[in-house]
Formats: sequence, structure tokens, C-alpha cells
Amino acid sequence: MQRPKEAKIQAELAYKLDPKNPLIQSTYGLTLCCEYNYDAAVHLLDNLLASDPDNFLGHSVMEMAAFHGGNIDRVFEAEKRLIPIGDEAINGIERIYNEKGFTPAIEEGMKQLEVIAEEKYVVPVDAACKYYIINQDEKVLEWLEKGFEQHDPNMAFIGTPWLGFKRLYD
Repeated sequence: MQRPKEAKIQAELAYKLDPKNPLIQSTYGLTLCCEYNYDAAVHLLDNLLASDPDNFLGHSVMEMAAFHGGNIDRVFEAEKRLIPIGDEAINGIERIYNEKGFTPAIEEGMKQLEVIAEEKYVVPVDAACKYYIINQDEKVLEWLEKGFEQHDPNMAFIGTPWLGFKRLYD
């Protein structure tokens, strides 16, 4: 709602009352991102993911917190958990990452995600984030349009510093 000060007050209160709740930890991390405090968000999410390594929301928030904080290795670790493909495919993407780098690895993951999206639901804003990270803005806009059409509830965040689609604002 573009009211980060109010969000921070509520997130801090929730975190103070229930600091071990994974949903509250993830939401608090998202709120820290909205203050451009990406390092604090990454630290908080590291703790969450150490105790709950399969937490999808935690990895989703980590993906963008680490990206905006400049920690590509942490982005890649989150991506491996967020792209819904099998272990063999993830191992192949990891080989690409080690041999060719981040962008080719994520491009390969997105090729596989696009195939999955033909038969199964893929969260549009999640796909848009991955394309944003690898500078494929036409694909970002394509997935955001799908998000709008499908009423993806994450569309509410496209204008926040958490997702930070700044280069698309114009």
C-alpha cells in the first residue's frame, strides 16, 4: 500500500510477539526490503532458512533481497529451491552456473519453467522476478500481464522496493 513506515511498525510488533513463526519472519524480511535494508533481510532469512530449508516464502523473499543486496550466490541458492523442477534438472543448472555463470543458469531454469507453465500453474510474479534478475524485460512484462489477468495476489508488490522493478517504471 506504499506505506512502509506503518508496515514496519506492524511487522516489528508481529516479530516481537512471535519471532519463531516462519510466515512472520518472511513478512518481516519483506518489510526490511521495503526499507532498502537488504542485508538485514538476508540475515533474518538466513536464520529462517537454516531452521526451515523448504520454506517457499522465505526463499522468495531471499531471492529479491539477495539480488538487490548484490549477493548473486544467495540468489542462485534461492532459485534452486524456487524453480519447481527435479533434482537432476537442478544439478544440470548448477553445472551451468559453475561453468558459464549466473545468467546462463537462470536462463536454463526459465526454459524449463516455461515448459512447466504450459501444463501447470506458475506464479506469474515469481517468473517475472527471475526474468528481471537476468535483464529480460520483455519477458518480465509478459509475465506481469499474465499476473494481472490471473489476479496474482503478488501483483500488489510490483511497485515496492522488495521486488524493485525500477528499470521498468517508465
